Amino acid sequence: MPDRKDVDINVTEQSTGTVNFGAGFSSIDSLSAFVGVTQTNFDISDWSDFRGAGQRFNANARVGLLRRDFSLTWTEPWFRDQPLALTVDLFYRNMFFISDRFDQTNVGASVGLRKRIGEHAYWEGTYTLQQISIDNLDSLASAQIRAEAGSFVQSKIDGRWVQDTRDSIYITRGGHKIELGGLISGLGGDAQIYGINAAGQQYFNLPGDTILSFEGAFSTVENWGGSTVPIYERLFLGGANNLRGFNFRQAGPKDNTGEPLGGKTSIFGSAEVSFPVIEKFRIAAFYDVGSVSASAFDVGGDVFSDYGIGVRLFLPMGPIRIDYAIPQQGDSFTGDSGRFQFNMGYKF
Repeated sequence: MPDRKDVDINVTEQSTGTVNFGAGFSSIDSLSAFVGVTQTNFDISDWSDFRGAGQRFNANARVGLLRRDFSLTWTEPWFRDQPLALTVDLFYRNMFFISDRFDQTNVGASVGLRKRIGEHAYWEGTYTLQQISIDNLDSLASAQIRAEAGSFVQSKIDGRWVQDTRDSIYITRGGHKIELGGLISGLGGDAQIYGINAAGQQYFNLPGDTILSFEGAFSTVENWGGSTVPIYERLFLGGANNLRGFNFRQAGPKDNTGEPLGGKTSIFGSAEVSFPVIEKFRIAAFYDVGSVSASAFDVGGDVFSDYGIGVRLFLPMGPIRIDYAIPQQGDSFTGDSGRFQFNMGYKF
């Protein structure tokens, strides 16, 4: 036919399996090495080859000075012939970086469903069954910390709705991300709590490729049957991902030794502006403020704030953020000296 043409398309089949390994460092969990195996055309029902059904399988291990993480994750992106992603995750997490006074280990499994709503939004729900151990207490641990020691079983349901219009997670110049979520724990197990959270990020691209961003978050938890909210579900602020002028989890209620106890309500806000220097290198200035209260639905905790400068490097191995922040408001334990915060990875 005169209005049509024959087109030949040559297709080269690529490998669907990858192996990744490397090392990382952050001011939260120090130095670590990781290895991951991914198959994006997995078939859990084909025991001879395990390929061909378009499922996703990940096996990951991260071992470092302050953590031991292992996980196996399988995802069916079209569950029951519907646009519904089913994910099953088996995990072991030994998090030495949580505290100087105790170790926390989480071992368990989760099952989640995720469904896209329109072009930019999705909802997801996850059920988690895990055993949490608080052990290896330091001899200087206070009575409040010692009261948290033991082994606990948690049965928890999380749900959240997310709208994400960001133009990129690499260098975000425009758009927003909004998240609303909730959890309930105690339908079986030991921790009887419920909670809600809301968070948002907004980005503006100004003249000269200047990027202005705002971020805010509110979370609260409360017990509904037990005597209190256990320390592994309390809320903390401080560190490279929120209040950068304070050490990890150090912005909030503490015992008489200065060890963080966490709280039931946290509120956080941040403003940042960054300027390009050369390609994939930016300088940033920021201000962070937040508080953690010992009571649920109460934003009356002590205020912590900081300001600082940082650099943003966008390298083939991933983005690097280095910040130097100076505390402006704090407590008698945090001090007023500036702190460096170092992190690698995208902010999802």
